[in-house]
Amino acid sequence: MGTKVFFFAGGLYARYDKPLDRVDAGPLPIAGNWPGMAQIGFANRLDAAVNWGNGKVFFRGTRCVRYDVAGDKVDEGYPLPIAGTWPGMADAGFADLVDAALPWGNGKVYFFRGDQYFRYDADDDEVDEGSPLSIAEMWPGMEDIGFSSGITATIDLLGETSRIP
Repeated sequence: MGTKVFFFAGGLYARYDKPLDRVDAGPLPIAGNWPGMAQIGFANRLDAAVNWGNGKVFFRGTRCVRYDVAGDKVDEGYPLPIAGTWPGMADAGFADLVDAALPWGNGKVYFFRGDQYFRYDADDDEVDEGSPLSIAEMWPGMEDIGFSSGITATIDLLGETSRIP
């Protein structure tokens, strides 16, 4: 598990050091610090991100980009449209915007938009059957606290005990 977490807001990002429990860089512009992102139009806003373990995938509007963290560059051929690149996302109604993504740690990723979500199976490269589903109906307690729509970010602390600043 990595020791750094990246937070994005508008065209800026901050890097958070988990073991030290503090920001260690930022805010910094995405442009100039994430090579290739400005050239493809991803430097002034990101909608959602997923770390598959081999890098990150960023979503913005109708497009996605895979970023090679180790090589510090955008993978060749990106950005690509969400529709066609992610099988089933268009059918689930998520081809033009993803609000948030949450890797579950079992090969599944939950994608959120408005008051709906779907589960994506990375191993089978497909949206699970029956999607999209209602957040209010399927995530107990979320509606009670006013989180049944409009989720804009998620994080799984992987069972760690850490202070949230």
